[in-house]
Amino acid sequence: MEFAVSESRIGLRAGLMDEAVLQFFYVTVILSLLPVVITTFAGLLAAILQAATQVQEQSLSFVCKLFSALAFFGLFGDWMFGLLEELACDLIGRVI
Repeated sequence: MEFAVSESRIGLRAGLMDEAVLQFFYVTVILSLLPVVITTFAGLLAAILQAATQVQEQSLSFVCKLFSALAFFGLFGDWMFGLLEELACDLIGRVI
């Protein structure tokens, strides 16, 4: 039984999908890593401040992380959604 699609065409399509998957993982890592790093440093600064002043308030660290995440998304949210939009348009263009 012979297949209607030639092997070279299948290889080309598989190569494009491999590239798309790698691009998807790259964008996912970038978009998830940046807010995590920012909030981690904000929590570290809050912990250093708490240790220096001997204030043992649990909500201080949480509020510091929350405000840093909100500030990050406020400043870079447009760029992040633009990157997601570009990725979605690229993936849809590859499928069609």
